[in-house]
Amino acid sequence: MQSGFLILLVAIYTCSDWLMDLRNRRKAYAREIAARQAHEHISEHERLKQVNNIAKRQASKLTRKLTRTLSRKQLVPSLGEEL
Repeated sequence: MQSGFLILLVAIYTCSDWLMDLRNRRKAYAREIAARQAHEHISEHERLKQVNNIAKRQASKLTRKLTRTLSRKQLVPSLGEEL
């Protein structure tokens, strides 16, 4: 009876290191995945910022161009009326 219990304790002790190592590997893998996802999220956020800034610049360029075009069109008839 006592020898069976001793064998069971030795088996548990031997397997505990293996189980702890397996647990640590799983946690490390989960941390690696979380870090990768965080990095991808930050990269995606930066790309969206860049796209937004480019869109704002293009919109302001278009607004300036339209303003100049409309100003020129308004000047031409007024010059023609004066002549």
